Amino acid sequence: MPPVSRRRVLALAALALSTTACSTGERSGTAPEGAYPAGQIRWIVPYGAGGNTDLVSRAVAKAMSDELGQTIVVENLPGASGAVGMQTLITAAPDGYTIGLVTGSTAVLVPMQNDLDFDRRSITSIGLMLEQPSILAVGPGSRFRTAREFFSEAKRNPGTLTVAVPGASTPGAIELLRLAREYGVEATGVPFDSNAEVLTMLLGDNVDAIFVPVAADVVKNLEAGTIVPLAASPRQRLDWLPQVPTLVELGFPELYQASSPIGLAAPANLPAPVRDELVRALGAALTDPAVVEAIDERFIPETFGGPEAMDARFASIHDAYLPVFPD
Repeated sequence: MPPVSRRRVLALAALALSTTACSTGERSGTAPEGAYPAGQIRWIVPYGAGGNTDLVSRAVAKAMSDELGQTIVVENLPGASGAVGMQTLITAAPDGYTIGLVTGSTAVLVPMQNDLDFDRRSITSIGLMLEQPSILAVGPGSRFRTAREFFSEAKRNPGTLTVAVPGASTPGAIELLRLAREYGVEATGVPFDSNAEVLTMLLGDNVDAIFVPVAADVVKNLEAGTIVPLAASPRQRLDWLPQVPTLVELGFPELYQASSPIGLAAPANLPAPVRDELVRALGAALTDPAVVEAIDERFIPETFGGPEAMDARFASIHDAYLPVFPD
């Protein structure tokens, strides 16, 4: 994927802002006096409608709306690997009336790879909603029955195997790059716009494997046996995929960052009382049965850590990939 142009991101974000302001009469400036929230809240999703991040956003927004007593309107602003939505979020007034879904990719990896006007410090973290591990998987008819077979072939014939990933700036795509640079195991990453496209490419035998975060669509295919997991990204084996080895135990001790943390954030400099109310509402929302069902309980943090845990997680991603993308 070519670098994201800062001028293009700013232009698209400005268009999104002006269109929304004209159509919704969005408030601007500082937070109004009195109790927060006093009106409608805008929730930005930096990806298209219908995908995993959209479904998560709508479920959590509904539960938070019930907690806060105000409507939360979800708005999809895809483009430039999530940078358009992020630019819109971080340039909004820090009054609590614009919040948005952020990921390790949009808040950390995209700005590390591109010349943009924001990074992970441009937001006020509210808290992590979920973290999805990634898996390397093949189709049921693949000639590779184990991860060792796959990696041996990738080392023997560099670049000949293709691995579909849901974006050039996703942790999985970066881990493939590190696999080649640090371990001499080279497979060609092929970026697409979503898990759905990645799965379609594998099921159509158009790629040799996929490296994807385990969202609901991936779980469905795992349960149906239409994809076969070869390796998982966490340090320890997943208790619900106990037969699948980790990349660490397969001989790649530094490759454990390919999970996808997904959090809620507001623009930087959000007043503490407003932040605290959003933190409270998000923590409560993550226990709502409808939210647990939509996200899948295994991906929700066992303990809601709030802003501090989210900041620490994003900082760990930055530090892990700094040798790959120096500041």
